[in-house]
Amino acid sequence: MPKTDWSRDDSPRGAVLGLTLALALAPACGERRAPELDLLAEFGPEWVTAETRRLDLGAAEARAALGAGWSIDERDQRGGSFVWAVARRAELDFTLLDRRPAERLLRVRARGARAQRVGVQVNGRAAGELELTQRMGQHSLPLPAALLRSGANRLALLFAELVSVPGDNRALAAAVDWVGFEPLEARSDPAARLDADSRTLELSAPVRVEFVLPSGGAQTLELELGKVEGAPELRASHGAARRRWAAAGHAVYRWLLPAGGSNPAGAVLGLEVLGRGRLELRGARVLGARRRAAPAGRVVLIGIDGLDWDLADRAIDRGAMPNLAALRARGAWASLESVEPTMSIVIWTTIATGRTPQEHGIGGWTAAGERLQTGGGRRVRAIWELASAAGLRCDVVNYWATWPAAPLRGRMVSDLFRKLLFSPAVEDTVYPPGLMRRLLPLLARDPERERAGWQRSGQLRPPADRARAFSASRSFQELFDNAEGYQAAEELSTEVALQLLRQGGSDLTLVLLRAVDVGIHLRWHFLPPELLRAAVQAAQQGALARELEDRLDDVLTDELEPILRATDHTLGRLVEAAGPGANIVVVSDHGFGFTRFGYTHHRNDRPPPGVLVLAGPSAAPGALERASVYDLLPTLARLLGLPLSRELRGRPLESALRGAALPPARFVRTYETSPLTPSQQRPDAAAEQNALEELRALGYIQ
Repeated sequence: MPKTDWSRDDSPRGAVLGLTLALALAPACGERRAPELDLLAEFGPEWVTAETRRLDLGAAEARAALGAGWSIDERDQRGGSFVWAVARRAELDFTLLDRRPAERLLRVRARGARAQRVGVQVNGRAAGELELTQRMGQHSLPLPAALLRSGANRLALLFAELVSVPGDNRALAAAVDWVGFEPLEARSDPAARLDADSRTLELSAPVRVEFVLPSGGAQTLELELGKVEGAPELRASHGAARRRWAAAGHAVYRWLLPAGGSNPAGAVLGLEVLGRGRLELRGARVLGARRRAAPAGRVVLIGIDGLDWDLADRAIDRGAMPNLAALRARGAWASLESVEPTMSIVIWTTIATGRTPQEHGIGGWTAAGERLQTGGGRRVRAIWELASAAGLRCDVVNYWATWPAAPLRGRMVSDLFRKLLFSPAVEDTVYPPGLMRRLLPLLARDPERERAGWQRSGQLRPPADRARAFSASRSFQELFDNAEGYQAAEELSTEVALQLLRQGGSDLTLVLLRAVDVGIHLRWHFLPPELLRAAVQAAQQGALARELEDRLDDVLTDELEPILRATDHTLGRLVEAAGPGANIVVVSDHGFGFTRFGYTHHRNDRPPPGVLVLAGPSAAPGALERASVYDLLPTLARLLGLPLSRELRGRPLESALRGAALPPARFVRTYETSPLTPSQQRPDAAAEQNALEELRALGYIQ
């Protein structure tokens, strides 16, 4: 029989815990057991955080650890990989899990562009110096325990000078092969491994595994240990509360989890194995867990920024968007009324929350002056947080205002993840952090692959010989010059979404595609100059004839056809990956119209409407009389089996749904059962500046 632990709860509340009965002592016949959440059934490698032992800086796995001051990975003549430090200060992150980290020995294999002494800082405090030569070699420096902390640490290398190298337009400091932290021992076996046959999770100290639990109810964590080697310590955390045990073999531990928690998507439960040794986790479950919502099948929302039915219908008539046409033919569809201000970040947040810009707090592209607006400014819960708290699994890819990526039951790939194509210094772009290891291969810029992708999907940028000087503005020139970067970012978001969809397991997936919006902002400048001049003049006089407007739209469709074909091709791939039983929601935030300023989504009369299509087992085919961006969250809530808040401005589009396939509607007074804590986190300064420059190039900000 497993051993029993009768120790006390050492959380701040100090409540006494009654531990534990063996799992063999099943409930009496006929007794109803509380709902149970099997954590091992939810385990995935992306939920694991292991201590940093050695970072091979030229490998894709190290990309997430690199901060400011590094170039991309390169190869030497022998095929070895390294990374150049290209600034006087080069930073990287490493992780320690011991509650009180002991002294480490920093080991660096590097060579200087010129022989020089290099200062070393850890967490902003001086640790000493390394002396580099122009030959590749190993250098070491003790890191005092007083400089180290449990969790994330930052190492900074401070170079005295940079060197200009013939044939290279960069100033270089040093080529770094790898960085190691000893006395951590090299280990060939993984820090965490799930034996699929025995359903046993093997954990080697030190390691952390993280889960997000559904909200609500009195919950008890129950852990069953098998074989234990060495003397590892087992520690659990739930919000601010902590619990620890000296792990013993064949024992069962229980912990009554404290209520509350500040994460709106569900409380974060962490399991850590510290010290020395390894253990087998034969059972990990939460008793009394909230029963998960009952969705009407998988729901996949595919956002196409900037698309309207005028443009889509012209493309469909040309055979350029067959996948969108097929979805509309078998689903419910409507023009989607938008809101002011017609800024994508504002409208997509309204779609995700069902609330007005004044209520949800995202009122524009910038906040607090000229700072980049992030998801930390949102004041109400989004659909993925509501679904996660109800026990559903959610995947979110490239959705506006989702950085920094916050915990949820699923995976978050934030809107700043695409910036890693150009800058390694953006942190917290994905959740869980371990997901980065699986996505890093997609960040490796492969020119051949990208060229193939652009040929398949049509480039955003027109050929150089068509670059008329209709707009001589610097922002337009930046948009033109960076068009291939936007294309690479679109390809990246697509591949990430496809990878997550094909892995399965999610109840709700949201992915946002931006190529149509960026393409319109760029390519309308390349319409025939005489046509543009006539249209601008007519618009200035308030007399833009329908015939002239139709001619403009036809020519714009000519310009955009490669991009529309590309987006429709992506739509088809996403629908196929979602599977035949999925409910597909295609939505855009706004359309475009011609004004005296050219094609814009800012109109004097009303915001140009977007598109809405709902197709799948729960859809009732046909045109809808009316739909608004405020109706999206209530409709998604109905599909997912979530209650409807009486604070919502919109209503479920019941005429678009097959009522018999859905559970009865339930209502709650509010979703905001506890206040959200605004995040004060800021992106890296260079990455933030890059994002602001992109917004200026698109004309979103001045």
